[in-house]
Amino acid sequence: MSEQMPSFDNTKKNKIESNNEREIVFPHAESILRLFRDKYKDEPEKADIMEDVLYEFFEQEMKNIEVFESEKFEASFPWTVIKTKELTKKIVEKYSNKDELEEKLNNFTEKDGVKKQEFIFSSGSIMKSGYPFTFVEEAMHQAITSLKSNLLDLQEGVEIKDQEIYTIGLPTNELGKVGPKFLEKLKSDPFDAMGELQAEFIQSHLPKNENEAQRLNINLYGISTGASLAAATGEKLMAEGVVSQDIKDKDTPRLSVRMDSPVGLSKSTAKNWQIPLGYVAEFVYQTFKDPKFRLADPSFMNQVKKALSERGITENMTSNDKKIKTEAINSVIGKLKEGVDFDENLKVTKVTGILDPLTFSPTEYKTEKARQEISAGTLGQNISLRTEKNRREFMINQTHTPAFFRDSELKKYYETARRIEKLKK
Repeated sequence: MSEQMPSFDNTKKNKIESNNEREIVFPHAESILRLFRDKYKDEPEKADIMEDVLYEFFEQEMKNIEVFESEKFEASFPWTVIKTKELTKKIVEKYSNKDELEEKLNNFTEKDGVKKQEFIFSSGSIMKSGYPFTFVEEAMHQAITSLKSNLLDLQEGVEIKDQEIYTIGLPTNELGKVGPKFLEKLKSDPFDAMGELQAEFIQSHLPKNENEAQRLNINLYGISTGASLAAATGEKLMAEGVVSQDIKDKDTPRLSVRMDSPVGLSKSTAKNWQIPLGYVAEFVYQTFKDPKFRLADPSFMNQVKKALSERGITENMTSNDKKIKTEAINSVIGKLKEGVDFDENLKVTKVTGILDPLTFSPTEYKTEKARQEISAGTLGQNISLRTEKNRREFMINQTHTPAFFRDSELKKYYETARRIEKLKK
């Protein structure tokens, strides 16, 4: 899998490629570019810059896709990573005519190691789910946030904070593998089994340099089913002493866990039917709300798989694979319906939509709306009353799917484009 991938170079100096010229059109980028162009109609040059940035992001995501294989658990899954140092260097190389900026960037990022690692957990209840592009919007958000900060630091001569953003796929994905041994573990406790597998992956990607590891911040981020996977993985890493949440511990990487729309924590007494019907309702709502926004071109993943197959990354979809993966997925869904909890000593930030059809409760909705009215206009408006220790809870006005491309996100993209423009001056 070390074989070089066919080029998807979208950073040509003299010409921005149109969609017709691209080998693969990245639909997630096109969604936000459409919104960006609508909002900033009078500044098309900034949209062109962001198009370059997002397709450089996509090229790096594609280039870095690999399959993690666990001999211990006899399972594998696809994953990818964005290294913001590399993204920043590419953008600076393209847009800056100042050699000293590139030299300064090299000096800052070569002497100091990675400061933060974010691991984004996939979700999904079908074999076509769990690719490294699941919830890629979060990876885009983190990459743009880091790029924006790096550009300012570079201009001001401040140390650049390097960050690695991983997206972890699922073994039940078409590119993944579930062996008989791992299937039995999944049947027994699917989230415990997945937590062990994904903790092994994370440990294999921690810095080998002890001083670098000590300064490291690790964030586990999951949405929906992925929220419970993030918590389960955090439990395993904590139990093995690999990470710590004790602010006084200066010798161990610091862990934070964020759970968005954690369906596994639903307190509904009707989970058995509410969860599957809720998924259907959410799909219908998002499609009606904006068909182009969430739904990717169906040819996208086929093009991705074709490109990956040229590198030797191919599907594991024999009849036996399909049978085993179906059993594994059913085990996960069954556990979700029962409810998925985790160690009360694990500190997490939990974000729930009060209109989430998978977890909606009329009583909770009424109570929360009343509380929000009392707290309206304050910083505590979305902070829910803490009912369990170590769980910082937010309830916001959204459904199951997070609103990735809010107005504030577009403003962040705009500011990033503005800073890139300054590189030319």
